[in-house]
Amino acid sequence: MRFALFLLIFALALLSGYGQNPPPDARVGIEGYDATRLSTPQPSLRSLVEKQARLWQARKDGDARSAGKIVSGALTVTSFTGAYNGKQLVNQIETGTCRVSSFKLKNFDVKKPNQTSLVLTYTAIQNAACAGKSLPHEVRVEVAYFNVAGNWTMSYYLEELPNPLKNSKP
Repeated sequence: MRFALFLLIFALALLSGYGQNPPPDARVGIEGYDATRLSTPQPSLRSLVEKQARLWQARKDGDARSAGKIVSGALTVTSFTGAYNGKQLVNQIETGTCRVSSFKLKNFDVKKPNQTSLVLTYTAIQNAACAGKSLPHEVRVEVAYFNVAGNWTMSYYLEELPNPLKNSKP
């Protein structure tokens, strides 16, 4: 269900750029990033990584104010604790419902289906709990960004097991 929701949002991102020609190097990683080839101002991979690191640090520090500056109420989150919006994520941080005691982020990659959307993926190693229940130690994170009036906005955030197909049952 979570994956289907992500695919739906991703499909909407593709449709929003219908008729636009994506750059030849649509799969962008740390190397080969060339923002000059696109007409829409593109965020650097570094700026996206820093934004995610600040969000995780805010979660660790219980700093709802900083988290609220990074996410919007329009953000949709799907994680091991359910589906909710950005305001509810900030509320979890503020109330201490979910706590991150340590984290490490690695294996970042960016894919650009068109000029107005991108998907950032990475692996998070965490020690975290929600409502006293431990969360998975290693998670794969996918974050969809859309360019709205020149601002790159985080619109969807998904946490899943690193290899969901390997862990699923028929």
